[in-house]
Amino acid sequence: MDRDYKNEKNQNQRIRNNCKYYLQGRCTFGNNCYNIHAEVVNKLISPDQYQIKWVSQDDFKIDLKETERYNIQLNVPFQQTNNQQEIILIRHGLSYYNYVSSDFYYHTGYSFQEEPSRDVYQTNPALIDSDLHPYGVLMSENCAKNLYNINISVVFISPLARALQTAFHLFKSHPNQAKIKFVILPDLTEVLSKVQDISNIRKQIDTYGNCFDFSLMKSDFEENLEFWQILNLHDEEEKDLIKNRYLEENKDNKQPQSISEVILKIMKEIFPTAIERKKNLYFRADRARKRIQNYVQENKIDTSKSKIALITHNAFIQTFTSYGISEGGYVSRGKPMVNCEMAYASLYQ
Repeated sequence: MDRDYKNEKNQNQRIRNNCKYYLQGRCTFGNNCYNIHAEVVNKLISPDQYQIKWVSQDDFKIDLKETERYNIQLNVPFQQTNNQQEIILIRHGLSYYNYVSSDFYYHTGYSFQEEPSRDVYQTNPALIDSDLHPYGVLMSENCAKNLYNINISVVFISPLARALQTAFHLFKSHPNQAKIKFVILPDLTEVLSKVQDISNIRKQIDTYGNCFDFSLMKSDFEENLEFWQILNLHDEEEKDLIKNRYLEENKDNKQPQSISEVILKIMKEIFPTAIERKKNLYFRADRARKRIQNYVQENKIDTSKSKIALITHNAFIQTFTSYGISEGGYVSRGKPMVNCEMAYASLYQ
């Protein structure tokens, strides 16, 4: 799809990410790795001793040692290369799930793909549709200035809480906020993989219904809004996996389980495998691109004069900026982004 991200990499303009291969014990670059190898504490604790640290926005204080240790970048620069392109891709700010993933590894030595992480946070119901961590709110507010001088006509937003909250804090002080349309696009949701990817859509509509336009969500799914994540999947087998399990779990059940509970059960059973496969995310990302193209055409948006922003997720962005998919279903890796990073991309392949 968008091939220009490699030019940025060659110009040493890439922002350093945490090395996921190191966390999986598979990084072959050692000290020469461009990305960051996470630290662990000298005296590890067992996973059952770990407690998630919830903190209110009012009580929150920045811990500079923590931000360095977990590679939390509170002021992410916007490398405005290729600014003739139509789209600004924006990854959401740091969520509680993102924070806990790093904090858990630091204190226990177990990565996000190892089984102890599954029960502590990967399938913890408290992290369904995870909110932004206070660090995520702060970085969204800090990065808002990156967009002040850019003419933006419409912002498409994933329906998940962390993307909606990022949109709110990025644009609440934008000088042209009143002229920008904020549209929730279900196709922009993250690959259905872990607990924070499970939607609490009713809560989000109640919270942001007056700020953002949810009409596409409602028209797409009508009376089946609770099941939107199943219907939004590209692959029929993946849809059937969840639908059949939902019917099975609620057969003769006096206390019916919600669709979120059923999805969480499946995630726990197949961990660390994702429900949604990368090749199917690729087709969903392509669907998103075509829907945005149609929106631009129908609303006569001149993308040479105003930009389209997408507030979405890392796996989605890597797929959206991918080179393509092979006959065997392998999807090339596109541009990785840290929380609240922004990058230009092409709307057209």
